Amino acid sequence: MKKILFVLLSLFLLQACIFDSNTEGATAYFESQGYPLNYPVETLEIQSIPIQQAQTFFKSDLYSADFRAVLGTSFDLTHDLYLDFAFRDEAFFQQFSKDTSAKASLSLSLLKDFYNATSLSYKDSLPLKDSMTIEWSWVLKTGEGKTFVDSAGLVRNSEWYQNLKNWDIPSIDSTYSLKIKNFDSLLVLPFPQDLVLALQKVKDACHLQLKVSAPQSSRLYRMMGAYSGKAPILKIEKSDSSYTLATPFRMANHTFYTDSILNPMLLHAGGLSESLVVELPKEPILKALSEFYGDEFPYMDGDGMDVRQMVVLAQLSIPIHDIQQGEQNLGKPIQVIAGSFVDSLGKTVRILEAAKINKSLVEKEGQQNLLFFEKDSLVIQLTYGMRDFINRASKEEAFKFMLRLGYPVLQPYSLTYNDKVDEKGDSSYFLFPHFDYVKYDFAPSFEKSVNLKLWLASKRGERR
Repeated sequence: MKKILFVLLSLFLLQACIFDSNTEGATAYFESQGYPLNYPVETLEIQSIPIQQAQTFFKSDLYSADFRAVLGTSFDLTHDLYLDFAFRDEAFFQQFSKDTSAKASLSLSLLKDFYNATSLSYKDSLPLKDSMTIEWSWVLKTGEGKTFVDSAGLVRNSEWYQNLKNWDIPSIDSTYSLKIKNFDSLLVLPFPQDLVLALQKVKDACHLQLKVSAPQSSRLYRMMGAYSGKAPILKIEKSDSSYTLATPFRMANHTFYTDSILNPMLLHAGGLSESLVVELPKEPILKALSEFYGDEFPYMDGDGMDVRQMVVLAQLSIPIHDIQQGEQNLGKPIQVIAGSFVDSLGKTVRILEAAKINKSLVEKEGQQNLLFFEKDSLVIQLTYGMRDFINRASKEEAFKFMLRLGYPVLQPYSLTYNDKVDEKGDSSYFLFPHFDYVKYDFAPSFEKSVNLKLWLASKRGERR
């Protein structure tokens, strides 16, 4: 236990002191990490580095909606919902097929934990009163017996997702007036008549794959998934009010751009598989290091690995000129997550950066890696990546890193990056546990240059 406490204390000293170039904090850090203690720590600021290249990578794959599901639009993205049903009720279907007033509907439960937090949102606050057009399409297979029903579940999720990507079924539109009063309300969507007629052809068992889309909706609706405890309910009803119920045994979402044109520097939040990969030219960085140390960069001797210095901390400052570059719903700052591309046993891998907190600055100005926070710059730490880049500069063409948007931040002035529990057992959350579906365009920022600040530990000894 004493050893663990010592390491944590050393890291705290680094966080508190290294931003001021105080070697006391660095010495404690080196000692905890097994580095020699006689390395001086100095700072180097490199101004006006141009962006060499930036490109958004968006993976429009299907993903599980078994616990949380979304439907509708969020700015320039559309979120479709797929549900997979397999059930049987021979006695009911025998009568249902002859009923001229038969009907069916899909009931969806709102994501209570999200909509209950009404004080955090404005556009998505309850109550809601909307008019929404749903596009329905389906694949219905009929059969008999338990074996038929069980066979639907034998298809693996990965295979099911792949099949859905090739979905090319004509859709039928239905327009609904929605009135959602509170988070316990159900979103009840009656089936179009063509789908009811298709269900009337079932004699015993059916396998229904259902796609629900709302590409023209004015908002995004958040709902409970198949495994959430409040799964969607398919209700098939006869004119005498007798009915049968079914719940989906799995669900999926598919998110894609409403328009086919992909903005190369646009980044979204919402748990999506999207990242912005940025490249900085290596020349201004190596030139500044060469002038700083009076050495040649890159280092070309032997295997080209340069271990004459170590990057203790690296911060990149990106100008944020116009808050209107982005759109969001919840009105909270959004964390920016950074990752670097580093060498691992001869193979380039991507790792997430771990931020060190500048306590005095956060107390006054808040966390530095936030968007929608009325700041004129976004500061991200790229220590792992810059350390690797400088060590292997002879083999690198550019410095490359990745940005993603994360969760809304509830306590931007918190001195830790974690949730807290007080003495009474009450929780204080650093992050809101639900994504805000937002977008942010980095193009105006990347038209300008960025600034890099390095905290360097060198074994060159005293410089002139």
